[in-house]
Amino acid sequence: MKCQKIKILLSAYLDNELSQEEKELVNSHLTGCPSCSQYLNGLKTLKKILRPSRDFSPRPFFETRLMARIQEMEKNALFSPGFIRLARRTILVALGFLFIAAILAFTRPEIAGSISPDSYLLSEVTTNTISENNFLPEKNITKEDVIVLAYSK
Repeated sequence: MKCQKIKILLSAYLDNELSQEEKELVNSHLTGCPSCSQYLNGLKTLKKILRPSRDFSPRPFFETRLMARIQEMEKNALFSPGFIRLARRTILVALGFLFIAAILAFTRPEIAGSISPDSYLLSEVTTNTISENNFLPEKNITKEDVIVLAYSK
């Protein structure tokens, strides 16, 4: 059997996953091939290194310190949950004030500082020290009013 096929089987050979027939085939090849024997020794060393240590245990209070550090990092983060809640509340309050201001501006123009169209058209305008009404009800308009308005423009 070729070395490439044996090298594929060597990992299963180490894990004792081969059939009896395959084991005998690999053993017979390993006795005559120093390259594959060396490859098998490398796999054994690698397996020992990668094997998890059963004696491993974290230092005391590792989990407590880790959780405290995570909470500290979240607290200092710009978009932490507390920051997002505060920003959301601020935006809602600002939108509420804008909504109230818009309602007041449309329902009560004197609060917004504007004059209604009716009061503007009927207000007195002073031009060239002559005071006259811009618009008067039709039944009260005289010829003199028309002449004065024509010359004032």
